[in-house]
Amino acid sequence: MDWCTKGHLHPGRQRFIASLPTMECPVCAEIYAERLRRPRSLLCGHTFCEACLHKQFDRQRFLCPTCRAVTPMNSISDLPINFIAADLALQYLQRQKQSAGCVLHPGELLRFFCNTCTEGMCAECIIGHSGHFFVKYDESVQVLKNKAGDVQRAIAEAAKLLDDRGNDAIESLQKLDSKATEEVSKIDSEFEVLKAALHARKEELIEQFHSVLALEEQKIAQEIEDVKAVEAESMRQKRNLAEFAAELANMTDLEVTKRLLTASLEEITEQIQTLDSRLQAEGALDPVQPEFIMPMQQYKAQIASLGKVVSDHTDMYEIQQPLLCFFGDKNQVMTFDLTTKQWDLRTLFSHHDFNYYAAAVTLPDGSALVTGGGSSASVLHYKDRKVVKKANMTQIRKEHASVYLCGCVYVIGGYDGLTGRFLHEGEKYNLLRDEWSQIAPMNVARCAFSATSVNSKLIFIFGGYDGTIRLSSIEKYDHEEDKWQQLPITLRSPLSNSACFSPRKNQVIILGGGLSTGFSLHVQLLDIETGQWVSLPPMAEGRDLRNKVCYYGGKVYCVGGYNFKAEAFAVEMCEWEELPNYLVGDNLDSWSSALIYRRSEKK
Repeated sequence: MDWCTKGHLHPGRQRFIASLPTMECPVCAEIYAERLRRPRSLLCGHTFCEACLHKQFDRQRFLCPTCRAVTPMNSISDLPINFIAADLALQYLQRQKQSAGCVLHPGELLRFFCNTCTEGMCAECIIGHSGHFFVKYDESVQVLKNKAGDVQRAIAEAAKLLDDRGNDAIESLQKLDSKATEEVSKIDSEFEVLKAALHARKEELIEQFHSVLALEEQKIAQEIEDVKAVEAESMRQKRNLAEFAAELANMTDLEVTKRLLTASLEEITEQIQTLDSRLQAEGALDPVQPEFIMPMQQYKAQIASLGKVVSDHTDMYEIQQPLLCFFGDKNQVMTFDLTTKQWDLRTLFSHHDFNYYAAAVTLPDGSALVTGGGSSASVLHYKDRKVVKKANMTQIRKEHASVYLCGCVYVIGGYDGLTGRFLHEGEKYNLLRDEWSQIAPMNVARCAFSATSVNSKLIFIFGGYDGTIRLSSIEKYDHEEDKWQQLPITLRSPLSNSACFSPRKNQVIILGGGLSTGFSLHVQLLDIETGQWVSLPPMAEGRDLRNKVCYYGGKVYCVGGYNFKAEAFAVEMCEWEELPNYLVGDNLDSWSSALIYRRSEKK
């Protein structure tokens, strides 16, 4: 055989090697490209390499090392080559060449695959995987395929489950909408009955009032008739006296005249006394003026108690662990425990980042929704220290306002972080459907303004900045009519970056903000019904408080905005208290904040 020292076949022997398993170069089959490493089969069926056969060859016969059978032959080359063994060895060598090396033990090939740790192992690694389930490395691909199949089936099952849950949710939503329509119709019909009863009662009271009034008018008319009768009698007596006086003038007999005069005077005196007695008996004319009386406070309370909305969720939960939560750049999350008055700061590891100048709002389940900021329209849901991506807003916006109202989150105004355009537009987010839709635009485009819900129906916004000047205007939004209205009343001075909240019905409190002369420390209360302003005790110093205020448990918590301090205002007591300093060297101008908490079922 013409083989080189490195095992390459001489060109003149190419036809022979073509009968071996397919190879481009004999070098690739190292042990069989060498002359003394080819497998040969004995007559007994056992196979050995040529090197071993040469060691055992004794002239014209060969004794099998395994079964001791004798194979007659003149030369080792007379024995047939075992091409099956050669093919198997070739495949083994090819797999060895493709095998990766062990990272922990350089020079060792990966021979096993640990299913427990899902990693390759060499022979040296076995000790470190004691008790684990592993297979040969050649079988790991199949194992992984099986696992991939299991994962794929699990994903399919999860997808089907999610699809079923989604369909169930949609069906539940449809049922809820249908039930809502039915119950609202029931409320309308019940109150129509009440309205009809009230209308009937009103007509009855009006009829009673007119009846009483008619009686009093009849009494007055009778009195007028009586007075007229007395006047007529008086006039008659006056005429009688005049006639009697005329008769006296013509009489000459004094006795007769005296007698007649006395009798006439006695008659007239008796008549006058009778009339006076009658008037004295009847007394002065004092007609009764009918008056309608209705205890409004009592009936308002009765009206307020009419009806009741029954739900499985009514009064089922109580709030635990209320935290004032701030979201900053580089996914910093700073919280203030409203129970223990302790600050905490940590970095959240997430694939989604919070943006600067975003807006955050508290949701009914105690989680927070963080919208926009920077040059982004992203929406992130924060709950239990985890961030979940939600559907993007339709508009990029920063320094905007975010308000929760009646099952939806409303985002309003701000400006586009890419184009710099100041925004009139607003949109609302449906929590159940994870969908955004447009709402009516504001009358004035603005950013850096304060906003709050009032009376569970309206959204009020105050001041802001339109790109040129600070604003003093106030607008309100009715979500049922999808309509904005600019109010005739204004802030006492143009103000940007203020904060506001509604502590009770028809009232809004506005705190801090930026003036042309610096930061405001003033706190003002507005009665939205009367339009009257009332000054409350001011803060310790002026603050830029946009998106850095939280109202909970009768207190409003104000953080940052000028220095690194925080303070709280008790609304009923009208008193401020100082809070511990927070933990970052930042006035929190670009951070967003919301109240977060846990809900637990009431026992």
